[in-house]
Amino acid sequence: MESTSSFGQGGEKTSSVAELRRDARFQVNVPEAYRVALTLGHKTLEAVCTDYSPFGLGLRLELKPDLPLFSIGESVDLLCDFHGSKFSARGTVANTRVERGGSVDFVRLGIALSRSAEVVRPAHVKRRLSRIQMNEAVAPLVYVADELRLGETVFAKMTDVSQGGMRLLIDRHPLPFMEKQRYWFDIVLPVFGNCRAYARIAYVRREEAGHRYIVGCEFIDGGEEQELRPLADWLFYAHTSLSRGDITEAGFSLKHLSDCDEEYRVLVSCSDSTHAPVQHRSVTEDTQPTLVDVLEFSHACGTETYMLRADFQGQNQFIQVRSISALPDNENLRSSFWKCFLLFAMHNQIKKIGLDESFRRTTFFIKSCSEAVNESELAPERLFASNVLKYSLWRKLYGELRHREGFTLPKPNSLMRRWAWF
Repeated sequence: MESTSSFGQGGEKTSSVAELRRDARFQVNVPEAYRVALTLGHKTLEAVCTDYSPFGLGLRLELKPDLPLFSIGESVDLLCDFHGSKFSARGTVANTRVERGGSVDFVRLGIALSRSAEVVRPAHVKRRLSRIQMNEAVAPLVYVADELRLGETVFAKMTDVSQGGMRLLIDRHPLPFMEKQRYWFDIVLPVFGNCRAYARIAYVRREEAGHRYIVGCEFIDGGEEQELRPLADWLFYAHTSLSRGDITEAGFSLKHLSDCDEEYRVLVSCSDSTHAPVQHRSVTEDTQPTLVDVLEFSHACGTETYMLRADFQGQNQFIQVRSISALPDNENLRSSFWKCFLLFAMHNQIKKIGLDESFRRTTFFIKSCSEAVNESELAPERLFASNVLKYSLWRKLYGELRHREGFTLPKPNSLMRRWAWF
C-alpha cells in the first residue's frame, strides 16, 4: 500500500476504493453533531463525519503540525457519536486529501469500514427456529422506534419472522446499521394491532438483483412473549395458509388456543374503507370524524361461511358490530368467534363495542349472551361479566384469556369460581 507522507506539505493520495464506491453516501448537514474518535496506534484524534454509508465514512480533521501520518490501507478504530447514538467500528484508510482555504485547513479522510454491518450468516450456523415467510405485498410495516440519527423514520417490510428474529427489507440505508447494534422496532400489523420488539442487528446486505437492503434482526433474549403476543395472534387469525403447528414451530406461544379454535378457525380481514365519516354514538360533536374500516370475522365451513361484519374507528377506540350471518351455529364456533373478537379488542385497545339492534336479535347473540343485555354499547370487560356472556362460554374464555394483557378481567366471585372450575 502507498502511504501519504506529506500532510504538512499539502500532498494527496487517493485509492481505488474511493473511486469505485459500493454505495451512495448520505451527506451530513450538521457535521458537529456527528463526532468520531479516531484511534491510530496509541494516538486518538477527534474528527467529524461529513458523509457516510454502510461501507464507509468521510471524516474531517483539523490540520495541525503534530498530526500523524496516514497510510492507505492502514487500520483504524472508530468510536462514533451520531447525535447521541454511539457505536464502534473498525476500518481502513481508503483515501486522504488536504482542503485549504479560509483560516483553517482540514484533512479529509475516506474510511472503508471493514466491520460494517455487511455480515453474512456463516453456512454452518443453523437457525434455531423455522422462519415464517411473508408475502411482501401484505407484509407488516416495520420502523425503527429509537431516536434516529438523521431525524427521519426508517421504514421496512418484514419478509420472514420467528420468535428468534425477523428479516427486513429496506429501500435505502439511511442509518449506519452496525453488527450487534440494538434498536427498538415498531411492527405495524394489518388489522390486528401493533407490537414493539427490541432487536439486535445480525447482518445487513444488499439484494443480489436490486438496490434494496436486507437486514437480519435477532430479538433480544429470544423476544419477550408478552411483547410478541399481538404478532402471534395476527399470524394465526390473519393467515389461512399457516397452521397452528407452523406458528408454534416458529417459537410463538399459542397457549390460549385450543383444538376447537383451530377446527373452527376465525380469520380477520379488512375490506375496503369508506371515505365517508360515520358518526357513532360515542363520537361527540367536538370529535373529529375519522375514516372507518369495515372488518370481517369469518369462518368457512364447507360451502357455507359464518361472518361477522363490524366498523372500526381507530382514533376513538370504538368498534360497531353491524351484522352477522350465522348459518353453521354451535358453541365451539361461538367460543372461537368471541375469543378472536376479544383478542382483537385487546390489541387495538378498544374502549367501547357498539351493538346494533339487528345484531342483538340474531341467533348468534341470543345463544351467546344473556337476555338481560339491552345496552347499545359495552366495554370489552363487560363481556366477561356474569350477566353478559352465557356461563358455558364465559368459563371457557375466562380460563384461556385471564392471563392475557390488554384490559383487566373482572375477578370471579365464589359462585363464578365454581362455575369456572377454579
